[in-house]
Amino acid sequence: MDTRFESIDWIKQEKTIIKRVFERGNELEKKEIIRFYGKQVVDQVLADSSIN
Repeated sequence: MDTRFESIDWIKQEKTIIKRVFERGNELEKKEIIRFYGKQVVDQVLADSSIN
């Protein structure tokens, strides 16, 4: 783990968190991110990041 959970701003860092989990996370972590942010938000962030 390279980040302390208590220092994460889950709202302000939403895009970074989603991208990082989908780059490095396992299936359980990805499912939890989808549950937390919602599939629509996750899909949009991932779609936007593939353009960059």
